[in-house]
Amino acid sequence: SSDLFAPQPRTDLNRFTASATYHRMSGENVWATTLAYGVNSGREIIPGDVVDLVTHALMLESSMTFGERQTWFGRAELVGKPAHDLHAHEYPTRVFAVGKLEAGYVRNFKAWKSIVPGIGGAFSMSIVPSELAPRYTSQVRPGFAVFFTIRPARHSM
Repeated sequence: SSDLFAPQPRTDLNRFTASATYHRMSGENVWATTLAYGVNSGREIIPGDVVDLVTHALMLESSMTFGERQTWFGRAELVGKPAHDLHAHEYPTRVFAVGKLEAGYVRNFKAWKSIVPGIGGAFSMSIVPSELAPRYTSQVRPGFAVFFTIRPARHSM
């Protein structure tokens, strides 16, 4: 019924995040890697009950830029998602581990008025637990993106 998933009042959320980034320059090449972690803790209002849920997230990404024109990148994520975020309402108190792997490439063009335009593409694989696979057609879902990007030109001090 529509009453089962009616909007609920907001609740407080406690959040902790931490990250570390490493950069290394070698001539015109730049390698950058970031590791990030986060945890959310709070009360969730579900139909007929209130539960305390804790979710964790971990992300690792790295990129290598060659001569300011070409960038290769990769990213891995592992995230705990409450069942209601995944529309799995039959598991109201569950937290599911979902993941994503992504790799891509960006081609930057020559700077124009201190702005560097670029075009890129990425391939990804989203991974859900086996009990949720029927909702998403399979346990592993491929994805592809094409995008445009702009960034400031590199500067020196």
